Amino acid sequence: MDKAQPSGGWDRGSIPRGDTACYYISMLRNSKINKRHQGVTLESMDSKIDLVLEGFHSLDVKIDKNRNEFKEFKGEINYKLDLTLEQLGVIRNDLKQKVGRDEFILLEKRVEHLEKLVSK
Repeated sequence: MDKAQPSGGWDRGSIPRGDTACYYISMLRNSKINKRHQGVTLESMDSKIDLVLEGFHSLDVKIDKNRNEFKEFKGEINYKLDLTLEQLGVIRNDLKQKVGRDEFILLEKRVEHLEKLVSK
């Protein structure tokens, strides 16, 4: 009975016979089956990777859309905030020109006092 060499091959001058020949034939068949199985597995993985890439692309488009919408929203908010701050400044200036409550009470008392003096 011939023995297979550790490298998986045989001598160039000899042809495998008997059990060794069956061993090599089964190895070849198994390797063809394994290659076919690996090919199917690789095709399956390729299709799944393509799906993942399509998902990433759609997410990228959604993120860009949201980013643009956020920029527009931020612009609107900044505009409205600027208007509000301007109006607040106007109101503050108007309030500074008005008389405070304490001052108003003092003025009322002075007017009453003057009215009393004038009516005598």
